[in-house]
Amino acid sequence: MIGTQIGLLYGPLALGIYLAINVLSLPDLTLEGSFGLGGAAAASSLLMGFDPVSSLLIGMCAGALAGLITALLHVVLQMNVLLAGILMTTAAWSVSIAVMGTGNVSLVRFETLFTWLQALGLGNQQATILMAGGVTLVLALLLVWLLHT
Repeated sequence: MIGTQIGLLYGPLALGIYLAINVLSLPDLTLEGSFGLGGAAAASSLLMGFDPVSSLLIGMCAGALAGLITALLHVVLQMNVLLAGILMTTAAWSVSIAVMGTGNVSLVRFETLFTWLQALGLGNQQATILMAGGVTLVLALLLVWLLHT
């Protein structure tokens, strides 16, 4: 059951890597750093008192900003996309630690999207599978739609 949870949580990351490498033919590794940066920004937002949905949007914007910086390095400075991705991934991990102020942050006492499902009577594992599976399914359907346009 835990393997399913982890697989579904990393599903969006795998979809992003697939899109960058196989569809766009760009060996961009920014996703690895932007995934962590988005999580750090979302966790920090929760610690500052933001609600879970706003925290998620802040995390998404932080990850998108990392991708934008990689694109600017590649397009404006004519840097190799692989090198720009590696540079941005390294920078994103450093910025993540600076944003959180520490190496890890406990969110046990905070309300998250998962606790909303747990309030409906679902267990921890079921809530994680339902939420992560739903997000991964929606993103996969959006990717299929995008590739058919």
